[in-house]
Amino acid sequence: MLTGIVSPADQFQTGSVSHLACLLGCVALVLLFGLAGKRANDRGDTAVLRRLRRFAGYGGLVMWVASAVFCALPPRLSWDYSLPLHFCNLANLIGAAAVLGPWRIWKSVLYFWTVTLCIWAFLTPVIGGGYGTLEFWVFWGYHLFIPLTVVEVLVVQRFRPNLRDLRNAWIFTFCYFILLVVLDRIFGWTYGFVGPSKPGAPTPLDVLGDYPLRLLVMIPVTTGLYLLAWWPWRMRD
Repeated sequence: MLTGIVSPADQFQTGSVSHLACLLGCVALVLLFGLAGKRANDRGDTAVLRRLRRFAGYGGLVMWVASAVFCALPPRLSWDYSLPLHFCNLANLIGAAAVLGPWRIWKSVLYFWTVTLCIWAFLTPVIGGGYGTLEFWVFWGYHLFIPLTVVEVLVVQRFRPNLRDLRNAWIFTFCYFILLVVLDRIFGWTYGFVGPSKPGAPTPLDVLGDYPLRLLVMIPVTTGLYLLAWWPWRMRD
C-alpha cells in the first residue's frame, strides 16, 4: 500500500510513490537493455553486443567501488555496515565476472541470487536517505546493475541454467551463508541479514521468526526458491 504522495527528499519510505517510481524506472531500464541485447543478437551485431557487455560488466564494477567507498567514508564508516559483505555487494562482483569472463559458476550464482535473494533489495529496500541524498543514488545505482548483468547473461550470452548449475549455486550460497553466520555471530554484525539483529525497515526477516531459529528456516526457504527459479528452464528443456 502506498504510504504517501512522495517520500521526503532526505528520507526514504518503503511503499511510497517514490519507491514505486524507482521500481518502475529500474524495470524500464532493464527491459530496454534486454531488448537492445535481443535485437543485436538477432542481427548478429557483435559491436553492439560487445558494448552492452562492457557496459554491464564494467558498470557493475564501478558501482561496486562507488558503494564501497561511500560506505567507508565518515560519518558512515562502521564495521557492522561498511564492509561490502552483503549478498548484493558480492553480486556486483559476481555479475562482472559472469559478464566479462567465461566461468559458468558465476553465471549460475548470479542468476539464482538475482531472482531469489537480490530481488528483495528492490521490493523491501533497506535505505534511509531519500532522493535528495547521495545514499539514495548509490543504493539504486549499484543494485540496478545486478539485474542488468543477469539480463546480459541470459539474453546476450543465452545462458540457460541446468540442474548442475542449480547444485553449484546452492553449494556456493550455503558456504557463503555459513561464513556470514559465523562472522555476524562473533562480531555482532548483520551482514547478509543472518545476524542477531534485524534492519529497521520491513524485510522478509519479519516473517521468519526470531534469531537463531530463523536461520534454520532460511535454508529450506532458499532451497525452495532456487528450485522455483530453475523449474521454468527445466520445463523449457
